[in-house]
Amino acid sequence: VQVILCLEGRRKFCFGLVADGKLPVAVSEVQEPAEDSEVRANNVSFRRVSGLRSDGLFVDMSVLGVDLNAIVDTGSTVSVLHPGKYDLIPAVHRPQMDPMAGELVMGDGGIVVPQGTVDLEVCMGNSRFVHTFVVADVQVPAVLGYDFLYKFRATLDVYHRKLRFGHEEIVCKLESDMP
Repeated sequence: VQVILCLEGRRKFCFGLVADGKLPVAVSEVQEPAEDSEVRANNVSFRRVSGLRSDGLFVDMSVLGVDLNAIVDTGSTVSVLHPGKYDLIPAVHRPQMDPMAGELVMGDGGIVVPQGTVDLEVCMGNSRFVHTFVVADVQVPAVLGYDFLYKFRATLDVYHRKLRFGHEEIVCKLESDMP
């Protein structure tokens, strides 16, 4: 049984599932395991893996000749391109942005007002995709959201850090490994 969530405060509470997957189990005051180690308490194993606390998975991609890194974010309902990257697309190739009403709610609850939407050709590995991106001032060059992953039937292998489109595998990199 693996840990689902650990909350830290004055006491450490970890939540897991029993083997049949039906009953939640809470274990209080569990000693924090060392990196890459495992602790067992109340028939629940807790494993801490080094290097994964705040890392995101990124892929190299090209948008109309502009090379960039995009975070793979299954929690984002839309795919986003930073306006600075949109502006780097040569004017002769830059598609016109369509207006977009509304706002984007970030994972931390912050609000970002989009500049518009644009259909872009994205190249990753040997594959080419045409997809609609929201242009908005986010903290990364681009976000590959759930809409993109679903539309192109992507499979994300987090453990092996690979994004698959059919038979093509795109190697992802951790944010902590990027310069």
